[in-house]
Amino acid sequence: EQLEFLKKQNHDIKYHVETVKTYNKEIQNLYVTKGSVSGDEHYPCFVSHTDTVHSIIDDLYIAQGKNKDGLDTLYGYTNDTQEEYGGKFIVPAGCGADDKVGIWACLNLIANLDVCKLAFFAAEEVGCVGSSRADKTFFADVGYALQTDRKGNSDFSLDINGTEMNDKKFRTKIKDLVKSRGFKFTKTFTTDVGQLKKDGINVCMSNLSSGYYNAHQDEEYVIIKEAENTLGLMFDVARRLGLEKQYHKPEPKYQVYTG
Repeated sequence: EQLEFLKKQNHDIKYHVETVKTYNKEIQNLYVTKGSVSGDEHYPCFVSHTDTVHSIIDDLYIAQGKNKDGLDTLYGYTNDTQEEYGGKFIVPAGCGADDKVGIWACLNLIANLDVCKLAFFAAEEVGCVGSSRADKTFFADVGYALQTDRKGNSDFSLDINGTEMNDKKFRTKIKDLVKSRGFKFTKTFTTDVGQLKKDGINVCMSNLSSGYYNAHQDEEYVIIKEAENTLGLMFDVARRLGLEKQYHKPEPKYQVYTG
């Protein structure tokens, strides 16, 4: 619906859905392109996943509150009617911040950049199933890829589960932006860009902290200011790197054991 809305606002957007067969069901990946590139130009690409670990709750409410430090947060709850106790009670419920923050970031980026690509993958939470079956031709003209699917407020991954995601040359180009937003280069864990990298998409990539906490729990919440800061860093990097290709092929890592 949001992509259709942007198209009606004269954004040059096209997209397609690809159905992927898994062991016991079909899932859908969504690929989006805005604008065009030519010559040596390549698209910035932003990635998120569309599933969440939480069950679908028909009467899920999203509220705004404050954490113990007084920062504005978003959290989820539902109402539980317990007649034996005489009424309704508010019960915490996962708000789906993992990875709704990523979806929100992607939609903001495509609405405000002239040229970029988005990839929305299904079934990340059960082992990066959607991204493991990605359409690699979609990434043939991608110059670099960023995802925000990480707890906390300061991680910018240089390594995911032992796979190198980018190189020193890439990090040197953006290290002042990363530092100014309070981020640091670090090792993180599995998500879609890590799967893409492992499957041979040889451009620089990274996963960024999203400002969410207590992921996969009913007490999950987002610190709004931190999510906005992450989005700001993604914009900063896209504007700095433009349409340049940031090639990177990770070197295999070996350990030698001797007697």
